[in-house]
Amino acid sequence: MDFLIEFVGEILGELVLEGGVSAASDHRRPKWQRVLILTLMALFFAAVFALMAAGGIGGGVIGRKLNRQMENQSVERLFIALMAVIICVSLFNTWRYSAG
Repeated sequence: MDFLIEFVGEILGELVLEGGVSAASDHRRPKWQRVLILTLMALFFAAVFALMAAGGIGGGVIGRKLNRQMENQSVERLFIALMAVIICVSLFNTWRYSAG
């Protein structure tokens, strides 16, 4: 079992280093490795999608409960404050990761 975990970890490491699609389309690799890489990529993206969906649903449930307990003016202030936080994070990412 340890060998299998180590092998999958090595494949995932190569996948991250080489870039997923290019590693999966490298015809120098055996076909079973390319299939394994594509399968692991699909499982990873499915897990990310499931977490994003759960986060969206959870956020909606929490937002609905807060909306019922708060006044409309407080809800609007909270919405504007959270939008400002998102804008600040976006501006920081643009500044930090822009090429140049």
